[in-house]
Amino acid sequence: MASKSAVTQAQLAKATGVSQATISRCLRGDPAQSATSCARIRKIAQELGYVPNPFASGMARERREKNPTPSSSLAIIAGNPHYDPLKIEPEIQQLVSAARDQANALGYSIEYFWRYNPELAGPRMAKVIKTRNILGLFLFHLSHEELNVPWDQFSIVLQNPTHHSPLFHHLTSNRFQNTQIALEECQRLGYRRPALLINLADDLNRKGEIMNLGAYMAYSYLLGDAKRIPPFDRNQSAKEFGLWFKKYQPDVLLGSGPAALPVPCGFKIPQQVGYVSLSGGKSPVRTGATYVGDRMDVMGSTAIDLLTTQIHRHERGFPTHPRCVVIAGQWHEGSTTLRQRSTSPIQRS
Repeated sequence: MASKSAVTQAQLAKATGVSQATISRCLRGDPAQSATSCARIRKIAQELGYVPNPFASGMARERREKNPTPSSSLAIIAGNPHYDPLKIEPEIQQLVSAARDQANALGYSIEYFWRYNPELAGPRMAKVIKTRNILGLFLFHLSHEELNVPWDQFSIVLQNPTHHSPLFHHLTSNRFQNTQIALEECQRLGYRRPALLINLADDLNRKGEIMNLGAYMAYSYLLGDAKRIPPFDRNQSAKEFGLWFKKYQPDVLLGSGPAALPVPCGFKIPQQVGYVSLSGGKSPVRTGATYVGDRMDVMGSTAIDLLTTQIHRHERGFPTHPRCVVIAGQWHEGSTTLRQRSTSPIQRS
């Protein structure tokens, strides 16, 4: 028996009463097409048993990627009520640059907005986004409470959401792995008694602090009771820090933010104790400290990939199954650590 011929896009066009070009754009998820029309076309395609030809689809995609024509826009909206981070923070500049390159490669334009720009106060932000045909929003250091837009009209990606944030697709730093990277690099430098400074009272960054703690406790467990140093709560006094330091004699400290405790207590960094920042960001960069920082280039390009995937699938607003992309950081050796004399491996108990 002869096999049944495959249904073509030309046959779909005839069955649906639209052009073959429209069929092609709808089946590949072109955001410029009507969602209602595309849903009808996909339904008829399924009923007729249409199956995409992967070879032909790949050739067409290659042609589009060689000559992309930006027709729709994406937006990065950054928080920080004190200043526009794009003007001051090199990390944000790197993120925006990587996001723009990726968006342009996929055929989109991209715009940047500072949420607290006085010219975009009140409802004007939502109005500008709508009139500029923006389909996807990448919210950077910004919670949904800080932005009044009709969420169901946009594809959305959040960066490092807090536990108060809604369940959008999001990107986050791999704080657990970042702490592991820091501990391994400290060992490479010859440090043998690392200790963690934590701040679980920090409501905004509690998730990250818990990840830091988890990685540190797993590492400490392998050292055995004799070499294990309990974490120090940064909310305790300088006097209590001094007593803790004297008792356990750590040779390097790991913590989020600047070295706020050792210096006031009279300890010299890095001569008496090393310090590694686990928070990345602008503070350790500007001070020249050793830190594990976020890969902002990867963060920016990955955010665009997440946004365009949603747009092509006509997914808007709150997703049914939110996805989280976790991105490992990168070690940056600075002035707050020194190579130690002893570089022999740590003995596990």
